[in-house]
Amino acid sequence: WNTGYKRKGNFRVGLTTTDGAENSKQSLELRFNLKESAHKILAKAENRKKRDLYFYSGIEFYVKSTQLLTGKIWMVTSNPDNPNIMDAWIGNFDTDTQWKKVRIPFDSLTIGRGWIKKGAKKYGAKCGDQILRLDRIEILSIGLTNWDNPPVKGRMWIDKIRFYQ
Repeated sequence: WNTGYKRKGNFRVGLTTTDGAENSKQSLELRFNLKESAHKILAKAENRKKRDLYFYSGIEFYVKSTQLLTGKIWMVTSNPDNPNIMDAWIGNFDTDTQWKKVRIPFDSLTIGRGWIKKGAKKYGAKCGDQILRLDRIEILSIGLTNWDNPPVKGRMWIDKIRFYQ
């Protein structure tokens, strides 16, 4: 996962060592500003480690934010015959101002329509065949968007990210 603060448009991702779920004392911190933007913003903590999640049923993590928001998980999978043919899968979750455990089954994810329209092209990829290939995970992101939330500025913390069977 992203470590150290990186400025990317209207958000920064870093590691905080003062707060975590279940007294862990550390978590990913996402600082965001969704105010006054004419562009779509996907503020996210992202991991580009290729993964095989075939034997898992979903992802779970703890999350909290400075206000009630709609979060988003975003997963990109690739085609076994051509890794430049990809599909993006998305799912939503709600945050709270206190730590909350979120479980998202992979079979609840839906294909990202924006990915099909023009998102894949931004990554230099082609849209795939819309088959969820859990053994071909290219990117995994957790964050929020300005199209699912009001124009706010705040923080979201993510901790104890795990895959479950």
